[in-house]
Amino acid sequence: TGHHTGIIRRISADAQGKYLVTGAEDKSARVWDIETGKLIRVLRPPIDRGNEGNIYAVAISPDGKLFVTVGDDDRRTANLGSVFVKLVDVRTREQAQFQIMF
Repeated sequence: TGHHTGIIRRISADAQGKYLVTGAEDKSARVWDIETGKLIRVLRPPIDRGNEGNIYAVAISPDGKLFVTVGDDDRRTANLGSVFVKLVDVRTREQAQFQIMF
């Protein structure tokens, strides 16, 4: 189905009220057309047991063209943690992924 299977914990809308981005405990982010309620895009990060794939933040640009997700990739290197950041073009579905170590 087009619905989340977990509790929605994060939500963001564009300035024009056209798109909504949701992030949920099912380890997915989804882009919705607010007017029709139609699902436009599903983004699933790498998923594994534990925290890997958790979505901690979602946002959409004011013009509704790009959205971003931030989540846990659960990789540990020399006691460092990391998160993944995905930037996605809503229309073309092109995406870039970055890993941030801390």
